Parts: sequence; C-alpha cells; structure tokens
Amino acid sequence: MEKRIFRIEIALVVIIVLLITNLVLDLKRSDNNVDSQNVISENSLPEKFDEELQNHLLTNIKNCYNERNYHDFYMLFSKYARMQFEENELTKEFGKLITMTGNVNDYIYSNHELLGKESGAIYYSVVYNTKFDNGKGIITIQIREFKNEIELIGVNLNLKEFS
Repeated sequence: MEKRIFRIEIALVVIIVLLITNLVLDLKRSDNNVDSQNVISENSLPEKFDEELQNHLLTNIKNCYNERNYHDFYMLFSKYARMQFEENELTKEFGKLITMTGNVNDYIYSNHELLGKESGAIYYSVVYNTKFDNGKGIITIQIREFKNEIELIGVNLNLKEFS
C-alpha cells in the first residue's frame, strides 16, 4: 500500500511539473506574439499613405498612362525620383509598354513591403492587382516617406496573364 501511495505522489509531482512547464511556455509564446505584432506595426504603411491618398495617386497614374500624358506622369514623381531619370526615358519605355498592356481598367490593393530605411527616409513597395485591356497583372509603386511627406519614386506595370 505504501508503494502505491508513493507512486501516486510521484505521478502528482510529475503532473504538477508538467503543468508549470506548460504555463511557462504559454507565457513565453504570448510574449513572442506581442513582439511579432510590434514588428508588423513597424512594417505597416505610413499613416499619411491612407486609402484616400492611395486612390488619388493610383487614379492619377491610371489617367496619365491611359491618356498617354507622359509629361504629367513624369511630374507625379518626386523631385528626388526625377533626378534619377529623364522624362524622355519614361515616354519611350511607357510608349512601348502600353502597346502590350493596353489601358489600365481597374486596380485593387494587394500587399506592401518595407524595403528599408536610409538617410532619414523609409522606403516601401506597394502592389496593386490590376486589370489591363490585354489581361491581368500588377502595378507596383515605390514610395518613400521623407520629412513626413509621401513621395512617389517608382512605378512598374507588369502584365502577367494575357486575355
């Protein structure tokens, strides 16, 4: 009988140790979840780049592209971006591109990525699923947040599925 009571006591001690271990692991997991939420919030888009600003910018890109108004398209870019390339380069490349894609018909936000931080600026890539006249694809824009302003620094149009 004493051996049986002794085995029950050992079993209870083992169960208590397992419960305490499980509790400690749960607490560590909850700490990790808080940390990952902080990382996600650090990688979120700037507050200034809200839905209204995104729609305004994408509407301007769509209209300039569809109307082949490459001068106004070029002027959508920040001064920082315009220093990297000439207007005639944009006109030449987008002139070729529109013959393949056709006009932009519709777009919707897909995802974004924090590209990095450099010299006081934060760089992002933002992807929009897009319907073109000639199929489906994406518009990817690159923006930077600098001195609390949002600047357009890049636009890529990519046709993925021909219709």
